[in-house]
Amino acid sequence: MSEMVLAASAGRTTLSEAYATNSQFPSSASGVADYVPNSSSQYVSAVTYTLGSASEAVITVTASNKVGGSANGTKIKLTGVGDSSKGTVAWTCSTVDMPTKYLPASCK
Repeated sequence: MSEMVLAASAGRTTLSEAYATNSQFPSSASGVADYVPNSSSQYVSAVTYTLGSASEAVITVTASNKVGGSANGTKIKLTGVGDSSKGTVAWTCSTVDMPTKYLPASCK
């Protein structure tokens, strides 16, 4: 499952940099792919980006059907909340529907 967190890491870094520069997360659909590439792998079927607000962004990673068991097709979310006074973003990891036993340590 750590591969799922790694799949979102590039997006987390570039979105944090964009927030630090602009004091908000990108909202245009055309620019989002530059920040969060929708890459897939053996264990990741999709990576998507959702803008919650100017100061909140969500990267959702969907597990492929090769993960196994009840984790197939489940999702984890990295949620970034920006602090415009500091130009920083605090990221938290959570699950949408993944059984706890499959979560990486950083998401428990």
